[in-house]
Amino acid sequence: MIKLKKLLTIIAVFILINSAFSNNVFAAKTDYQITASTTFGGADMPSIDINKDQPSDVYFTLKGFVSATAVSDAIYSISVTKPNDTANMTLLAEDTEGNQMDITQIEHWGPSTGFAINANTDNTIKFIGTFDTVGIYTINVNLKELSTGDILATKALTVNVMSQQTEINEEEQAQEEEQAQEAAQAQEEEQAQEEAQAQEETQIQEAAQVQEEIPRTGDSGILEIFIIMSTAGMLMLMLLKKKKKENY
Repeated sequence: MIKLKKLLTIIAVFILINSAFSNNVFAAKTDYQITASTTFGGADMPSIDINKDQPSDVYFTLKGFVSATAVSDAIYSISVTKPNDTANMTLLAEDTEGNQMDITQIEHWGPSTGFAINANTDNTIKFIGTFDTVGIYTINVNLKELSTGDILATKALTVNVMSQQTEINEEEQAQEEEQAQEAAQAQEEEQAQEEAQAQEETQIQEAAQVQEEIPRTGDSGILEIFIIMSTAGMLMLMLLKKKKKENY
């Protein structure tokens, strides 16, 4: 009888432990998640880069996990930290009635009574942000339940605002540098060809001058022929070199 009681006790403890383990391990999440991206439906981004004074789209998406507790009065609480006290920005969005508002002025999104969310929630809100100062901003988005004040989800998005002058396309810059190098190389080749041509013309003039100074009598005629042939050979050699260089 005692052994039976011990056995039943062990079985009961095992069932309790197994039940608790199953609930802890296999239970689905019951919260919500907020993601941010610069494109609709894009992957979650911890930070983004934006040009100064250039309106840019930012999308915040709210999704409910399986078995999430339904809430009837949710609302977004939104705040922004700036790089300094003189920095300004606007964060425009449309409310549920299609009215556009600057979120930085009212610091929330949603009707005053809140909106309903549940496990099937998959909503995206488009914000248009404009920043007038270079530096780091942080957009803090909290999903709250109005009746309890509980925070259901949170997202902090870092915004790196850059000067448009520093936003240079690296590919275009590389192409410009390559074109400049090609132009400089072509100019050097052209200058070298002009110098070689001028040198050839000078040598031809000097050879012609020497030929005119040689008397055309006696043995000097033989020397004249030799000089003419030498000059012709030199000119032929220069022409061959020039043709070879052009082909190269």
